[in-house]
Amino acid sequence: MVYRHVLCATKHSFLFFRFHTTEHTWQYSISIISCMQESTHSSNATNATVGLCPMRFSSRGFGLPLWDSENSNVQNCSHEDEGGGWDGCHLTINAPATNTWHYLEFEVTEPVVIAVEFVISVKGKERNV
Repeated sequence: MVYRHVLCATKHSFLFFRFHTTEHTWQYSISIISCMQESTHSSNATNATVGLCPMRFSSRGFGLPLWDSENSNVQNCSHEDEGGGWDGCHLTINAPATNTWHYLEFEVTEPVVIAVEFVISVKGKERNV
């Protein structure tokens, strides 16, 4: 199952999202596939791809993520990859809690307005019918 969403946020805004895993789920991944900075300086507002995505996100099953908790999985998207560029931002969770809600929290870390597109991919064994 794949969820695909777009969110817009500014610094100090926290956005939450939730998704459900079945009893057969063995992995899920979250991928930021697009990060655009929205111009706010003129009436001719344009979007520009951000060099690095000024945000971080956290994931946790059973409840809202806590940034400093060992029960939460945190990914900072404001860093370069090994090649010196930004090639998306990914977090993969193997053997997650099953048959429960998982929660995501997104936080913009710089004073900009961004539009972020993210995908959640949930993998599990298919049920025999």
